[in-house]
Amino acid sequence: MKLDVTDEQLKLARLKNRFKNMEPLLSATAPYVKEVLKFKVPSSDVDDLAQEIMCKIITNLCNLKSNDAYKAWVNSLIRNCSASFWRNHVSHQMEDIDDEESQNSSHQYTPEDQLIQSEREVELNAAMLMLSEQERLVLEQRYTHGLKIDEIAMKLKRPSGTVRRWLHEAKDHLREQLEP
Repeated sequence: MKLDVTDEQLKLARLKNRFKNMEPLLSATAPYVKEVLKFKVPSSDVDDLAQEIMCKIITNLCNLKSNDAYKAWVNSLIRNCSASFWRNHVSHQMEDIDDEESQNSSHQYTPEDQLIQSEREVELNAAMLMLSEQERLVLEQRYTHGLKIDEIAMKLKRPSGTVRRWLHEAKDHLREQLEP
C-alpha cells in the first residue's frame, strides 16, 4: 500500500493545526499505518498501535520541518512504535516468568530485605531531587516512559546530540549522588 498525501493536505493541516483541517490528511494516513502495522505486530494490537501513531501525528505535526519529510516521519513512527511494542511485550513476558518463579520459590523477603529496598528507593528519590529539572526530565522520559533519545529530542525540540549529552551528564550526576 502506498501513502498518498498531497502537499496541499499537509500545508493546510500544518498551518491551522486544527483537527478539522487534519481530517483529509489523517484519512489518507490511517489506512497506510494499519496496513504496515499488520506486518509488524499481532493483528489484535494493530488498532491500538495505529491509534497511538495517529495521536503522535496530530500532536507533533506542527514540528515537522518540511512536507517532504512526512512520509519518512510516518514510517519512523511506525517503526519506533512497533519496536516499543515488542520491547514491552518481551518485558511483560519476562515479568510473568519472574512472577511464576517467585511464586514457586520458597524464598521469602525478610523484613530486613524489604527495609534495605525501601532505603534504596528513598536514596534514589533524594538523589533525583538533587538533579536539575532538565536532568530529571530527560532521565524520566528515557527510563520511566521508555522514550528513545530521538523521541525525547523531538518532544523537547532540541537536537538529539544535546539530549544525549544531557542524559549522560544526568547519569553521571546521579551516580555521584549515590556513591558512598
